[in-house]
Amino acid sequence: MEILSRLLNKAAQEGRLPFHPKCSKVGLTHLCFADDLWIFTDGSPRAISVVDSILKEFYSITGLKVNYQKSEIYYCGVQDSIIKNLAATYGFKLGTLPVRYFGVPLITGRLTDAALKPLILKITDRINSWTSRHLSFAGRLQLITSVFRGRATDARGAMVSWEIVCKPKVEGVLGIKPLQAWNKACDTSWLWRKILSLRPAARYLIKHMIGNGENTFLWFDFWHPTGPLLEVYGQKIVQDTAIPLQAKLSQVVQGNFWKWPPARSPELLQIQIALCGNLYPNEAGEDSVIWLASPSRSFKIGYTWNHLREKQAKMPWFRLVWFANSIPKHSFMSWLAILHRLSTRARQKSWSPHIDATCVLCGAENETRDHLFFSCSYSRTVWDVISSMLEIPSTFSWQSALSWLCHKAK
Repeated sequence: MEILSRLLNKAAQEGRLPFHPKCSKVGLTHLCFADDLWIFTDGSPRAISVVDSILKEFYSITGLKVNYQKSEIYYCGVQDSIIKNLAATYGFKLGTLPVRYFGVPLITGRLTDAALKPLILKITDRINSWTSRHLSFAGRLQLITSVFRGRATDARGAMVSWEIVCKPKVEGVLGIKPLQAWNKACDTSWLWRKILSLRPAARYLIKHMIGNGENTFLWFDFWHPTGPLLEVYGQKIVQDTAIPLQAKLSQVVQGNFWKWPPARSPELLQIQIALCGNLYPNEAGEDSVIWLASPSRSFKIGYTWNHLREKQAKMPWFRLVWFANSIPKHSFMSWLAILHRLSTRARQKSWSPHIDATCVLCGAENETRDHLFFSCSYSRTVWDVISSMLEIPSTFSWQSALSWLCHKAK
């Protein structure tokens, strides 16, 4: 679409394509919405002829041809005879104002309820039709006779309220499980299993900040600079101190100072030395827990993901591939090309030896990525045309082209 944009803008700058009266001040010739293109002109036969020639030139360059049968032309303030003559000449369909895009009218003022009502009705009809699309005839009958009396969104006429029905039979009701409560119970079971499976990864991301030590386990929790003491030093350190395994940190705290037993082992001495001058308790404060993966020390899923994932060097070309308003298909193919993973004939031959690896365009050499895009005689001709139109340097090397683009993207 970049080539088509340049062709339209160039025609307007040269005076061949007249601007729409409301677009001349800003120099607007076209707008792109996803896969749709809007072209604005003054509506004269000369302007339509120029647009047609530009679309044909675009087709000759890219092979992308406009389907006039699916295209519409909108006019205002032009004689009907001229409009019909142009539509018949070029094969456009005549559109009616106001223009609707995805069911919503494109108007200059605020959208009203009346303008949006057709779209809302379509969505509502889709929602209300789920009973007829997803239930068998027996299921529909059972649903209608037991729960619904009328529309799917209408609960009038029920003999017993749904809140009462959704209780166990032992309580004198039907024993139907309320989906919301049952879903919470299922989620809780899944959540507990997830918590247990994530303990190894989260263990060193949760750290206890010491206050009075009453809410922190001495041996199990991560509060010491070296890590959880039982995990770092083993069961022997518990025996050396004669402090119970389930003891809280407050057992070795006295006021705002530490109260450790005499160091009877090198390990216990290391524990005490690491605390000297670095970490002291606070009798007046309470213990708190922080999340180390986030700068704010509170849990943030983005920072946590970035901390847990396996990292590699930042690629200088990533902005060339993934950028705002990029076309996903083009981005994905560019990514594959940069990684040298395109299914060229040379790569296919490595999987299936019977495949002919010769370039399908020139028939002279094996079809590799570098040959297909740069070394091929056909590709060189295309590059000559594109480089001239876009005013960019002509290149015949994949690496030099990528380096040039990376430099321009900075």
